[in-house]
Parts: sequence; C-alpha cells; structure tokens
Amino acid sequence: MEITIDFDKSVEANAESYYEEAKEARRKIQGARDTVERAKQKLEEAGSTRNRDNLTIKLDRRKPRWYEKYHWFITTNDHLVIGGRDASTNEQVIKKHAETDDYVFHTEAPGSPFVVLKRDGKRFSQDDYDEAATFSATYSQAWKNQLSTLDVFQVTPDQVTKETEAGEYIDKGAFMIYGKRREHKAQLSLAVGLWRDGNDILLMAGPRAAVHEHCTAWVDLAQGGKSKGEIAKSLMKLLCLNRTDDILTQLPSGTFSIDTVHTDDIQTI
Repeated sequence: MEITIDFDKSVEANAESYYEEAKEARRKIQGARDTVERAKQKLEEAGSTRNRDNLTIKLDRRKPRWYEKYHWFITTNDHLVIGGRDASTNEQVIKKHAETDDYVFHTEAPGSPFVVLKRDGKRFSQDDYDEAATFSATYSQAWKNQLSTLDVFQVTPDQVTKETEAGEYIDKGAFMIYGKRREHKAQLSLAVGLWRDGNDILLMAGPRAAVHEHCTAWVDLAQGGKSKGEIAKSLMKLLCLNRTDDILTQLPSGTFSIDTVHTDDIQTI
C-alpha cells in the first residue's frame, strides 16, 4: 500500500486528508451494499409476483359445506353465522337451522335476510352480536341504497313464527316476530377472503374484522360504482381464483369499489 505525503501540509493536515478519503470510501462501500440489497429485494418481489401469477385456487375441488348454500361467515370468536339468499333459503335458515340457543337477526328494510348466529355450545361475546348485526345490515337493501348504518333487531328463534292473526297471509321467506327485541345500530362492513379450514380453502365474505381474523388473503370492499359482475372479475384476479361464480353468490345486492387489498401471503394458503 502506497501512502503519498503532501509536504506542503502539516502532519495533521495529511492525516485529516486520509481520514476524509477513508470516510468517502466507506460511504461508497455502504452505497454499493444498499444497491445490492435493493436489487435482491426486487428480484425476490419479482419471483413472488411470478409465483402469484402462476397460482390458481380452484374452490370447486371439494365437497361444499352445508352452510355454503347460504350467505355465511365465521365470527372473530369462531361462531358460524348464516343468512338467507332469497325467500326459499330464508325459510330454510329459520325452519331447519335456528335452534333454541341461537339468535336471529333481521331488519325492517324490505328484502332483508334472516340471519342466524349459531351457538354450537360456546358462549357468545358482544363482538359476536355486533358482527351478526353488521352481516344482517350489509346483506339487506342498505348496501344497494348506499347507506352506511342500519337498525337491526335481535330475537330468539321462538319469537320467529309463521303464525298470524286470523285472515292474514304471510309470504314465503317472511315471518312474524313477537315479543321484546334487542336493537343494534349496525355499521355496514364487507370483506372477501380466502380461509383455510383443515385441508379445504373456502371463500368467506362478511364483516371485515371477522374476515381479517380468519383469512390469509382478503380484499375490503366499499360501496362504489362497479357492478357485481365487474367486482367479481377484479376479486377473481386479486385472489387468484379460477372463476367468478363463487364470488357472485357471496356478495350483497348493489355496487362496489375496492378499498384495501391484503394478498401478499396468498402463496402460503
């Protein structure tokens, strides 16, 4: 190693000059390291994107769960919630699946589903009630009408009946509600995500908190300008699904926009 000394400078000045050159060299080395790290990160991201682009999740390669014929989700505390999709499934939700220890949620808005919060031997928390109420509001006409909140009431199954006053008629999918109600001011909330349950991957749509709790990848939706078909195509790409059929059946009536996307971990499903 050669050291050049400037005899026009003092010893201290020569030392300072070499010190500054050393600092500059260290900065260049660190800069080169940073460049290498950025390049590595870009390569990893590119590889991740390629893996994602090649990923296709086929939800139809399994036997459907019984509750998938309805609107459904799992609360943050692991309770199943189901809701009718039409008059026929409204009838089934109440007549076949509403048991003594469950709760029923409904709204006064026309076209609202009957929603059942299943106990399944576990205690309910306030979050369970709130999420079931949110689900009931979101799948009513409130989403289509661009409302942000809706009044929802909660009753026990024995308060829901087809019995009417003499001479009255009640339509298919509709029920009479008798007795005291517990009222909720529900905030509409919707996300769609992929939930791995054992060896199966299920598409779950419901309140954001519940979907975020259970799903590896999800997309938060808001009211917007895209039709159900348009948003289903967007979700199919974002969630790497092979078709839109499953998505279409999970969405409420109305129009949509994409709010937040969390799909970075989709390869781990």
